[in-house]
Amino acid sequence: MKRIAILFTLFLAGLNALAGNNFTQTKTIKASGKKIVSEGTYSFTAPDQLVMQYSKPDGDFFIIDGPLIRFDLRGTAAELDTSSNPLARAQRNTLLNSLTGNYKAIATDMDASISEVQKGGVKTVTITANKKAAKGYSKLVLTYKGGQLKNMLLEEFNGITNEYVLN
Repeated sequence: MKRIAILFTLFLAGLNALAGNNFTQTKTIKASGKKIVSEGTYSFTAPDQLVMQYSKPDGDFFIIDGPLIRFDLRGTAAELDTSSNPLARAQRNTLLNSLTGNYKAIATDMDASISEVQKGGVKTVTITANKKAAKGYSKLVLTYKGGQLKNMLLEEFNGITNEYVLN
C-alpha cells in the first residue's frame, strides 16, 4: 500500500521515475553509540524535488516536493508545509542546497562559517554553526566529486549524526 501511495505522490509531483542512484544512511545516537543503517534509492529533479525510497527498511520514504515534505520513516508518517514550519524548511533547504552545491546558502541559513578543501577532484566543505541552538544542525561535512555530492554528514546540536553516502 505504501508503494502505491508513493507512486501516486510522484505522479502528482510530476516526477517520471522512482529509479535513481543508491544511498546508504547511517544514523548514530551519540548518547548510546547505537547505529541505525538504512539504504535505498534517490532521485533528484532540480530545483526542488527529491525522492528517497528506502529498501531497508522496506517501504519507508522521504519526499521533498516544492514546499512540501512527505515521509513515512519507521512508522512515523507526516506531511509538512515548509512555508509555515521553520525547522522543516531548514531541513528541506539543507538537503536541496547540498545536492546542488549551493553550500553558501546553507551557511547563511545556519549563521555558519565555511571551510573548503580541494584535493584532486574531491572538494570537502565543512559548515560549522557560529552559535548553539536548541535544534538544527551544528555542523555539516559535504564531499563533492566531479561536482556531484557523494557524502553528506549532518551533525545535530544534540549529538545525533546522519551520514549519507550517495552512489
